[in-house]
Amino acid sequence: MKIPYNYKCAECDIERVHWAHINDQLINHQCPCGYKTEVMIKVDITRGLKLLYRAGYEINRRKDNQTAIIISAMAFETEQLRLYRKWHSIEKITYNDSKYADKEVREIFRQAKGVKDTINKTIRKITDMSFNEYIARDTDLVKSMKEIYPEFNGKDPLSYFHKIIFKPRNDIIHGCYYSHSEKDAVAVYNMAYNGVVILHSIDKERRNKKK
Repeated sequence: MKIPYNYKCAECDIERVHWAHINDQLINHQCPCGYKTEVMIKVDITRGLKLLYRAGYEINRRKDNQTAIIISAMAFETEQLRLYRKWHSIEKITYNDSKYADKEVREIFRQAKGVKDTINKTIRKITDMSFNEYIARDTDLVKSMKEIYPEFNGKDPLSYFHKIIFKPRNDIIHGCYYSHSEKDAVAVYNMAYNGVVILHSIDKERRNKKK
């Protein structure tokens, strides 16, 4: 998977897009003017955020709404899998044994009963709460979500997240529906972004507890 990064050349002052592999943290860029530079990607720019960069590019530059929807949903799933693996590995003290950790986590997720179940498994792994329980305790978050999404259901936010992010993705993959508008793609992107932000907040809260 390639990720697009906007880069303004220090020599010709022209902004260009540089494509790099999602796993690359050090980017070697050569501008058409000949100027070369190296850019280090910050460690807190996770794969989930990188995928959101790509989804935004598909919306704004390529106008490919279907691809943007698929990658936005992928960003959220990638981030939750990363965090589940991280905390599962820490608990099992197998963080350095990536092959063992990956195999065990894949089996756990394979046994899950759909996307909602995997989300709850991830949140419970980090907080001992379900997704809905975690969201419900944060009244400010519920209020802000309702301001952005008037139809947001504070009693069952997981179902709402699933509806906004994964129903359009499933319509494309399983229903062969390819007529989503830019508005549809932006809605999925925004909800996936909010979901990633929530996951990062949960991860940060757990890390602070360990200090």
